[in-house]
Amino acid sequence: FGVLKKRELRRDATAALEALGCGFGPDVRVGSLSVAKQQMVEIARAEAFRANVVIFDEPTASLTDSEKDQLFHTIRGLKARGVGIVYISHKMDEIFDITDRITVLRDGQVQGTVDTRDTDLNQITRMMIGRTLDTYFVKAKAEFGAEVLRVEGLSNRPLFEDVSFSVREGEVLGLYGLVGAGRSELVETIFGVRRADAGKLFWKEGEIELPTPRQSIDMGMALVPESRKEQGLVLMMGGRENTSLPHLRLFSEVSVMNRAKEMAVFEKYRSALSIKTTGPDQAVSQLSGGNQQKLVVAKILLS
Repeated sequence: FGVLKKRELRRDATAALEALGCGFGPDVRVGSLSVAKQQMVEIARAEAFRANVVIFDEPTASLTDSEKDQLFHTIRGLKARGVGIVYISHKMDEIFDITDRITVLRDGQVQGTVDTRDTDLNQITRMMIGRTLDTYFVKAKAEFGAEVLRVEGLSNRPLFEDVSFSVREGEVLGLYGLVGAGRSELVETIFGVRRADAGKLFWKEGEIELPTPRQSIDMGMALVPESRKEQGLVLMMGGRENTSLPHLRLFSEVSVMNRAKEMAVFEKYRSALSIKTTGPDQAVSQLSGGNQQKLVVAKILLS
């Protein structure tokens, strides 16, 4: 008669969460969980639904190794019960570990379907990119210039502590660690999204005060965030507005927007980055994840 059986709901939700080893109960607000734990809730929901077919779209993007192992254990359990699994991923080790068949798509076109046991990485790579790996990655000789950014003893406890490094012109520095290691929090602190407890920041030969995000943008620093939907885009705006939003002064004259100039700049980056959209005002929420990420990059290149 329209009355929820809350005791049964709690019992079933608890069982689904415990089966995945989530480590939290059914009363925790999902918004307070990390991205990895939010992903585990989605998987638990599919498990509780007793679905006949489950589609996993990049499920391990934010999971630790132990969480990934738990996910694969769950997938194998679903498979043993006769559930059909569609597993979408660009991580080749996962594809070869978990699948029975592989279908490769490129630019929206099916390139072929093969049995996993009858193929190898080279064949799948050729189907994906149209050529072999040894001709795909050509590493240019590095030519480093002057130091651009230096961090000394930066701390934001308990997220990270006493971090030091430097970056030179033309150099790519990789920050590596598992989920929760403090990588995102470190760059957010440098950019000014978070406030540091201690440490020094040097920018182009001189020490500076830890900046605000606006100051970081003004001095030529850009941040491509981990979560583009929450931190990098306004989802209900179009690509044109998202691209120009941080740089309105470039398109305004006495506080009036120059729409023609704004449109020309958007078309420039849409062409350069091959952003697939029906038009400049199509809501970003309707675009694929890859095209959303390209818009974040376009906004930053504009700066």
